Amino acid sequence: MYPWSAFSLGVGALPPTHVSPRIEKLRESRSRSATSRNVLAVVATTVAALLSVLLPFRASAQVLSPKQMARVMTPATAQEIAASRNVELGAFSCSGGLTLTLLDLPSAPGKFLMTVNSASLLFESVPTQTGAVRLEERSVGLAWIQLPNKSMLLDQRAGQRLADECANYAQQTFAATRRLPTLLD
Repeated sequence: MYPWSAFSLGVGALPPTHVSPRIEKLRESRSRSATSRNVLAVVATTVAALLSVLLPFRASAQVLSPKQMARVMTPATAQEIAASRNVELGAFSCSGGLTLTLLDLPSAPGKFLMTVNSASLLFESVPTQTGAVRLEERSVGLAWIQLPNKSMLLDQRAGQRLADECANYAQQTFAATRRLPTLLD
């Protein structure tokens, strides 16, 4: 082992200037594991941040009813597909703290899946003459209207707004950078 030992020095310990190779290896592995723990913590934080952003966009967790699936299988007209090209997708934050998510269905052009709380609604695009985006959920009587700076969810049967001042990131950016003309302009 070593030419000297703790007992031969008479002090009961190794000299402070000398560190055994085993202890050096242990210190290196601890520093590497601390570094790897730091790296893992950074990676875990990054992944958690990404998941918090991407989680609202998971359509795989959504379950459609048989009636909704039958509507998905019905092909959209060319006008409905053209009207659906300007639909803003993603997570929308609304007044009152309500958050909803609007996703397109790639297998069914012109059809969109909206998630509000735990409910999944199937919206279909409707052509308009004004240029505003209009999606309807005819079985429940809901309409989703999108303007460049905000969106709203309307109950057509009751004639009231269910969600107002809804905006995703693109609409928030538009509202912050541009001012829409008013009637007084």
